[in-house]
Amino acid sequence: MHGDLKDLIYLSQKEMFQILTSSETGLSSTEAKKRIEEFGYNELSKIQKHSIIIESLARSVNPLFAVLIISAIISGVMGNAISASIIILMVILSVAIDYIQSHRSFVEVEKLKASVAAKVTTLRDNKWEDILAREIVPGDIIYLSAGDLIPADSILITAKDLHVQQAALTGESLPIEKEVNTNEKKIESVFESMKVVFSGSSVVSGIATAVVVSTGLHTELGKIAKSLSLRPPKTEIDRDANIKFKNIYETFSAQGYRVLAVAYREVTSQVAYRAQDELSLTLLGFLVFCDPPLVDAAEVINLLKEMKVNVKILTGDNELVTQTICRQVGSNLKKTVPIGLQTGIPIGQPYSSFNVAAD
Repeated sequence: MHGDLKDLIYLSQKEMFQILTSSETGLSSTEAKKRIEEFGYNELSKIQKHSIIIESLARSVNPLFAVLIISAIISGVMGNAISASIIILMVILSVAIDYIQSHRSFVEVEKLKASVAAKVTTLRDNKWEDILAREIVPGDIIYLSAGDLIPADSILITAKDLHVQQAALTGESLPIEKEVNTNEKKIESVFESMKVVFSGSSVVSGIATAVVVSTGLHTELGKIAKSLSLRPPKTEIDRDANIKFKNIYETFSAQGYRVLAVAYREVTSQVAYRAQDELSLTLLGFLVFCDPPLVDAAEVINLLKEMKVNVKILTGDNELVTQTICRQVGSNLKKTVPIGLQTGIPIGQPYSSFNVAAD
């Protein structure tokens, strides 16, 4: 069964296994198949496959085919059965060829996806084996090591020097240390737990074993995906406010100013603060900074042009600021390309994002 992470983290491992109907030896292949039937595959979305008839009809919805079919009907009504038959045959052959080619491409793509599909080292039938991540079910015991993508929300059983990247869920840019804490303190959010690893995050370093609690749309990532799809439409006031803020930001940026939004929220005093403490903030206003280019920047760039040197500008500014600064230094900006810079932190963790402005 899918357990409640927030309740399970306070239980002993024995109690947790009882609720998940699992054990330290994992699940059997037979039990895993039953749970796939009960909970579905471990995926956030499903690709609908249609029958040959449905696909063929879908491909027939084409203005050219409609014209040809009408022509065939008119030819038939006027007694020209041969012309009508030829036109109908052309339509049928065209649809058939299109379907065959597209279906072959689809099959090859599916084969390719299967060959590179993510796999997880899982304890099945009391032995470790690599299985597809989509076939993970609640109660499975999984093994995690550096570089692994975490396939489902899980609670750690063992861990050694484990650090995970969960920026996609919490916004924290640096890896988070995880450990098996038998005395988990009371927490407000499950993301604060030291013993829980989440679907959508990855292992930066260390090794661990964990028991799967939630899969697919039942994971925290899945809940976020569902909430986004069900988000109510913004009110007119929200839209007007967003437009106003965007206009302020873009107006100052287009003048070459750097803009920072300042927001606040009342929180209780605590030892450490996390990314989730920065949610539901109230916008206070904007800070605007002026940082003009050096006086001789334009002269230097012109000299480089005379020497046939192509100028590329590396900047952390947004595109509007970049365009303005380039104009100020006499650089004819043609395009900007966003890039990431890795500096002094683990691979895969972007330190910052930059624009390359090409002259």
